[in-house]
Amino acid sequence: PTSGFYAMPKIALPPGKSDEDYVLGLLRATGVLCVYGSGFGLPAADGYLRIVFLSSPPDLEEVYRLMADFTADFLR
Repeated sequence: PTSGFYAMPKIALPPGKSDEDYVLGLLRATGVLCVYGSGFGLPAADGYLRIVFLSSPPDLEEVYRLMADFTADFLR
């Protein structure tokens, strides 16, 4: 986004998993905290999460790398 400080990406969750499963798993595995979309009234099975990107670009690069690695494992 060009005029915001957060995004709501969507993860294609495995069957039976919720946005909360993803966010809590991410937190436990990496220390990265996002907010699950169902906390904003979206359906938990839709896989939305809220990411705030107020950190420096180098910090965000590390966070996104951690998220990418976790997501690859989570979706297997």
